Amino acid sequence: MTTSLMSETWKPDFLIIGTFKAGTTTMMQNLLRHPNIGGPAKEVHFFSRPCKKREKEWYSEKDLVNYQEKFPSRNQQKFILGEKSNTYLRHPEAPSRIFSLYPQVKLIVMLRNPIDACYSYYWMRKRMRGHLETLSFEELLNNYLYFQLKYSINNWSIFSNLLYARQLKVWFDIFPREQILIIFFDDLERDMADAISSVVSFLGLPLQEDFNPTAFNRYQNTYPPMDAAIRQRLFEYYEPFNHELEALLGITLDWK
Repeated sequence: MTTSLMSETWKPDFLIIGTFKAGTTTMMQNLLRHPNIGGPAKEVHFFSRPCKKREKEWYSEKDLVNYQEKFPSRNQQKFILGEKSNTYLRHPEAPSRIFSLYPQVKLIVMLRNPIDACYSYYWMRKRMRGHLETLSFEELLNNYLYFQLKYSINNWSIFSNLLYARQLKVWFDIFPREQILIIFFDDLERDMADAISSVVSFLGLPLQEDFNPTAFNRYQNTYPPMDAAIRQRLFEYYEPFNHELEALLGITLDWK
């Protein structure tokens, strides 16, 4: 698709692509407090949108205009634009879609121990929408493991969406590694100001003096602790995938 809208005069400078329940909201809200950063406060999900039937392209010129209109105008020379959508990291077509339009964009990936991420996500969705009320967390896990092991059906589950190494390999195959910054939730919790500062530096902006970061987590510590036996089952399930991530990134994780 060719359109004048896809020129260098307008482009997002960065995208926070996931994952869910890993501090992405806290990161984006704090970045938007920087005087040189702008973008939509809510998630857009433009690059993870489903293709409509009978459409040759995954987006139309109108779709692209609507996407761009969610951003403020770039009214300063040193003013950068970005957005956060947690669905991008796990969407199989998002990397190629983004690269086809904005190959220079910087990508921020936030990762959390998948055991804690899926449990936190379960309780968030249960409170917000209630569509998981009929199943307990353990029942969801039992169903997932049964179908995954017996039929290899594991797509778009709160459990399979956290296989980070397999997701990141797709992004690394398409984008230069230097355009991708990975932040761990544990580091954000340990020193929020330092984690946010590392992102600001990655974006090429000056750090703010006397910046006091703010946490944006409405559901923190408001759900019951996970049963130890369930946690052990999840640990055993995720352990080989976490080893893949360690090998990919050249790090050692302390995820238990």
